[in-house]
Amino acid sequence: MKKIKKISKGKVKESSLNQLLIIAVFIILTILSLIIVLKTYSFYRGKRISASLEDGKNYYKQGEYRGSIDALKKGLKLDSNNLEIMLLLGRVYEAAGRTDEAKETYREVLEVETKNEESLYRLSVIYSSEGNIDESLNLLEIALTENPDFISARLLRAQLYLETDALEKAEEEFIYVIENKPYGFDMFSVYFGLGQVYFESSKNDKAREYWEKALDIRPDDEKIKKLLEHI
Repeated sequence: MKKIKKISKGKVKESSLNQLLIIAVFIILTILSLIIVLKTYSFYRGKRISASLEDGKNYYKQGEYRGSIDALKKGLKLDSNNLEIMLLLGRVYEAAGRTDEAKETYREVLEVETKNEESLYRLSVIYSSEGNIDESLNLLEIALTENPDFISARLLRAQLYLETDALEKAEEEFIYVIENKPYGFDMFSVYFGLGQVYFESSKNDKAREYWEKALDIRPDDEKIKKLLEHI
């Protein structure tokens, strides 16, 4: 009788171990299946986001702003914090003349990334076009504190200083752009602006020097030709 009991206990123990093994295998297979499903979903979701972005870019290049907006919004439904899509959407709104929506989009970018320099710059461009120079300069200050070599922001600040007769500050910014310009940067507006600074400062020889540089870039520019005739 004792032997029978020992055998029964052994079988029960073996059976319990087998059941635990089956459960463990089932759990592992379930986890692996979930990982595969999630990876597959993530892969196709990423492809859909990329496709929406590419469609948005293509429509934008073609000037089809409504199509671009629709495509980009589809991408944002899949990834609401995608900064590349958000920034492009803001640019499309600008191009379409929908500046309020552009400003709202750029502010949403700043909610995701508080010191996003591109969004700060684009907002400053809009505010300057609306005549809100102080707000534009405030935003540029934040952007340039984050990235002192943001040349487009430097140029805009130089132009705003010139517009508000802060000539010494304007000169400093224009010269910074000249000394740190990236390859291929369009220098026409830089030379033209610096020429204006020197003209307003009664430094006509320096004004002529930079207006002539601007004319070398755009030989048919009638405005500069007239300025040079009367200097």
